[in-house]
Amino acid sequence: MRDYYAVLAPVLTVFLVIGSGLVMRRLRVLRREGDRTIFRLVVNLLYPCLILDSIIGNPALRHADVSLSAPLLCVALVLVAVGLGWLLSRAAGLKYNVERRTFAATTGINNYGYFAIPVIAALLQPEAVGVCFAYNMGSEICLWTLIAWLIGGGSPSAGWRGILNAPLIAIVSALLLNLLPAREYVPGFVWDTLALLGQCAIPCGLLMVGASFSDFTVNGVGELFRARRVSATALLARSLLMPLIIIAAAKFLPLPLMLKQVLVVQAAMPAATFTVVMTQHYGGHVPTALRVVLIGTVAGLVTIPLWIHFGLLWLR
Repeated sequence: MRDYYAVLAPVLTVFLVIGSGLVMRRLRVLRREGDRTIFRLVVNLLYPCLILDSIIGNPALRHADVSLSAPLLCVALVLVAVGLGWLLSRAAGLKYNVERRTFAATTGINNYGYFAIPVIAALLQPEAVGVCFAYNMGSEICLWTLIAWLIGGGSPSAGWRGILNAPLIAIVSALLLNLLPAREYVPGFVWDTLALLGQCAIPCGLLMVGASFSDFTVNGVGELFRARRVSATALLARSLLMPLIIIAAAKFLPLPLMLKQVLVVQAAMPAATFTVVMTQHYGGHVPTALRVVLIGTVAGLVTIPLWIHFGLLWLR
């Protein structure tokens, strides 16, 4: 029972920070006109600083069985999740192609960043955050290619320009620099600066997730109950079947223990919040994306700690 509460505490912390962002939006402290600036700051400065600080000098990522297998495994699991979402989209009662594509895309990729990283940092060794970023490289590639392509209706140009974003460039650069003794030759104040800026990335990102949820739920919460079949199928795909598949992969594949542990945490994560924004941008079916994301996130208060607790126990 003590182990379960150790898992529950960081999950609740994440939800409390998200809730703070939601309240600040409702109180009009976090205003919509500032969203673009804050998101750009997080994505282009704070998040890359966190990536560089977590990967450079990380001994766990100097081995090809982690630095190469982690992103490749992530891509494979996203493909499985997208395929599962497409197969289950008819069971969800979705008839139109745009609805089915949106359902497959939103159930296909989890909240691999702002949700997963603080939980990994609280539960696992410090080096596990860097392993998570190596894994997330696969998610970034899939997000801006396959997911954007699906939501955009199969347009060849949808998402390809977005793949060269600051976080992905930071991950690749950090993995290459990690092969060199960069920590020894760069002054300490540079690493202190990166660490200080990186510490701001997750809280700022979670606050903005909460603000986004406030916007989405103004007219969106009722949608969960008007389309119960979609919500139930999304829970089946993202909160039951995919956790089982990913945790089974962590258990039986010949992977380093730290990567197995990162996989367990990633398995428990709900659908990525950002897919709702992408659906709006690329012309997908926004109500479907909203239902998938909201139901998984709300249920995550229960499912996330349960899956992580079960998965870490099963790895022993």
